[in-house]
Parts: sequence; structure tokens; C-alpha cells
Amino acid sequence: MPQTSLKLVWAPVQSEGDIAIYKSGKNLKIVLRRPKNGNALNASMLAQIKECYQKAANDDNISRIVLTAEGKFFCTGMDLGKSTTAVGRGEGAASGAFEQFTTLFQTIQDSPKVTIAAINGMCYAGGIGLAFSSDIRLATANATMALSEVRLGLCPAIISKYLVREWGLAFTREAMLSGRKISMAELKQIGAVHDLADDEVGLNVLLDEYLVNLSNCAPGASKMCKELAQEAWLRGGTAEQDAAIYKVFNNMMGPDSESAVGLRNFQSGKRSTDWDSFNHRAIESKL
Repeated sequence: MPQTSLKLVWAPVQSEGDIAIYKSGKNLKIVLRRPKNGNALNASMLAQIKECYQKAANDDNISRIVLTAEGKFFCTGMDLGKSTTAVGRGEGAASGAFEQFTTLFQTIQDSPKVTIAAINGMCYAGGIGLAFSSDIRLATANATMALSEVRLGLCPAIISKYLVREWGLAFTREAMLSGRKISMAELKQIGAVHDLADDEVGLNVLLDEYLVNLSNCAPGASKMCKELAQEAWLRGGTAEQDAAIYKVFNNMMGPDSESAVGLRNFQSGKRSTDWDSFNHRAIESKL
């Protein structure tokens, strides 16, 4: 059955197994479905999630990708079951797990689409990596996170670079060392979580409202915004950043760019453009 909210109707694309996929217009939603296991990530799930983002990256009919989950957990990270964990099984197993998680988070971060994590509940380890390699985070107010690895003799190695970027160094250091619970209110206060809902029903409504608003944001321009933010983080204050800004500026100002359409609509008195209904084929090669 389609998922329905106040704003959007989500039609199932895949509804069996540990991953469900829904689509509504140019929005794609990926749902983790191992609630009895805390939505812990096994090898199959890692591969499926990565494949979803990779396929969506090249799909002109998708502009936004949402990741969320069923149950009281968003995601508890790597599956630490005796038969599935890479911990203590030697360098080969560790290298395989490192590669799987690293490439997944990188794929989410580098997606040309707007990526959103809708955090429905408790979140740990690699689940935090899923959330903070995404562009935007919405959450239920009672959801919590904890970098509890230190209590198991581990550390949040792979996700640390995303946490320092999104949380700041001082906050991340204390959170890693203490392993304490972190509230969504704390993360919203530092700008790492962008909006909160009272409960899971409210989160679905908030998500759909957010997606409807994003349909007024041009996909090519959104991609350029992501590139600017990434350049500022990786190469801020360098000649490489200046060159990247210049390239983006020229693409933005081209006669066949999205800006030509958006400004024409604005000058004619139309204050917003439904970019989801706009045919981008004529201008994609320019972006």
C-alpha cells in the first residue's frame, strides 16, 4: 500500500526484505527495515543502500533522496552479531568492513542530489555516519545519539571526519570521549540537526513539507550549492577554491542555465518555479 501523509503519496518500489524503497514525484525514500535488530547494517544492506544512491545519482527523475527507518531505532551501525561482525576476525575482515562503510558514506556525501536523513529514533555508530554524510537532517525530538564505541574498546574512526565537519571539533571530541547520550535539541542548537518533530507521525509530515518546499529549488543550482560547501570545507582560502567558485559562477550565469528560467519567471511576476515539472534536458549539459 502507498504511504500517505498530508502532503505526498509514496508509492512502493521495493517492499520486501531489509530495505524498502518508495517514490513520490522526484523524491526517493529508502527505509531501513530491521527494527528487531536496531536496523543494524549487514553486508547486504550496505550494498543495497549504496546501489540506491548510485542509481539515483544518474536518474533525472530523482532530485532528492531520503533515508529513514522503521521502529524505535534509526540505525545502530555495524551489525555486531557473533556471526556477522568484523571485530576480532583479522585484517581481511576489518579491511572489508572499512571499505564498505567508507564507500557508502562517500557515495551519500558526493551525491549530486539533495540527501536527507529523517531520524526517527535512537542512532549509534555507522547510523550516525548515515545521518551526517547527508545534507539535511530532520528528527523526532526524543531521538538520541551516542558515540558509545569507546565503551566497547572501539572508536568512531570512519565517521569521525563527518562529525568534526558537522558538529565541530570540540563538541565531537567530548562526545567521542564520553560516549554519552546526545539529544536532538543539542544538535539543533549547534545547527547539526535542522528541524524537529514531536513524534514519528509529525516527522513524516515535516519531511513531506520540507520536500514540497525543496521542489521550488532548482536541482542544478542545488548541486552547485553542495559543491561550494564542499570546496569551502576541503580547500577554503586556496586558489583551488577560487577556481571552483569561478567555474560555478560561469555555469550559473550561462544563457541556457536554470538561472535564465528562474529569473525570467521572477521578472514576469512569478515568485517560484516548480522545478520538478521543468524539463532540464535542454540545459543539463551546461551545468
